[in-house]
Amino acid sequence: MSAINGIMLSSRTLVLMSLILFTANIDWKYVSALPGPVLQDPRPLWQPSNLEFVTFNTGLHAADVPEYESRRDAFLDTVTNAGIPGDVVCLQEVWEADDLRAIVRAARSQFPYSFSALHVFHTVLSDSSSTPACEKASISKVILCLSTKCTTLTGLQGAVCALTACKEGLASLSQDCLSCINRIFASSQVANLTLGDFQARIRTCLGTPYPTTFGLLLLSKKPLVDPEVINYHEGSSLLLPRGYIKAKIDAYQIFCTHLTSELNKYIYLEVGPFTSFKEQSLFEMDSLLKASWPNYVNSILIGDFNSNPAIPANDISGSLTDTYDLVSQWYFSPYLMKIGKCTYCAENPLIPSARRFQLNKLYDHIFVPKFCWWSWEKLEDARRILDSNIKNKGFPLSDHYGVSVTFEKWSWQLQ
Repeated sequence: MSAINGIMLSSRTLVLMSLILFTANIDWKYVSALPGPVLQDPRPLWQPSNLEFVTFNTGLHAADVPEYESRRDAFLDTVTNAGIPGDVVCLQEVWEADDLRAIVRAARSQFPYSFSALHVFHTVLSDSSSTPACEKASISKVILCLSTKCTTLTGLQGAVCALTACKEGLASLSQDCLSCINRIFASSQVANLTLGDFQARIRTCLGTPYPTTFGLLLLSKKPLVDPEVINYHEGSSLLLPRGYIKAKIDAYQIFCTHLTSELNKYIYLEVGPFTSFKEQSLFEMDSLLKASWPNYVNSILIGDFNSNPAIPANDISGSLTDTYDLVSQWYFSPYLMKIGKCTYCAENPLIPSARRFQLNKLYDHIFVPKFCWWSWEKLEDARRILDSNIKNKGFPLSDHYGVSVTFEKWSWQLQ
């Protein structure tokens, strides 16, 4: 460390200042006379980028969030009429392929670029599949297990039996098959679950396609560079598949994601390689941080992270706080710091009464880097969005509210 006029400067700062002084004294018109390829005025420039980022959990789950059809139609109307703000929008819980396709079509005039697990190219969706989600040969072991070990159990006991006694068989299924069966594990419906419900759903999955979407859809007003969908648990099938969409947009590397939630404090209702939701959540966050590290200073992490610290002043209780502590070592949530209102709120009529004991949560974040060498960022705006009731309805679009953050970024780049 060196002291200049009483100010301590790091070695990184001194290097940057040296580069600025060095490049400021070069007459670039003589560069072309040097040996090697001709360079076209490669002077460092500050490049601006101003974008509004939005995250919104749509809650488009037919069995888990009430008023599914009404909300889906209202959401499509909102998208069609340019009611979704932002330049880059990360949507979660768009589980059904038909819903995802409909949103892409409705959003095309406002967001011409999109990507998901159903895309084969930027804005180009794959053709609808006609292959059933499950194969009879692979699911017969599960059917036999349920019929012999969980016959008399119903409700949560039946679900726990299926996920413990028949875990090996369920975990061996393809992800599409398990995603299809999972629709019956909707937490609001578990109390009434019967063996007959399991069997009926399996019959549906044996005859119906069900492509895994990870529930994620990325919409953008600007082109997507090298978009990709990454499965956090490649090689393992989970009831609720988790992953992220990665794409470069303008000066940013975007990560659109939805991490696991603590569906039950006492029972791990999954078939994956973990023993608790906390363990799974930490694994997913650690994986995301490692993926973002090569482009750390330009990375934006967007989505429903199902984690937040306690904020007593706003009546917000903590959730999977170890996960939040992990990401907050490197990133911060401008919305949480500037606004701090719940995004999953007890006042929302779409939240089942059984969950309201959890109080308010702030699950939805747009994380930006804490340390931005070679760039300068300025927070322009942070706000909660999509928190009003649908017209002539007594409920909003989702059991979550959305978050918007606008950032101005100036990056030091060679042209």
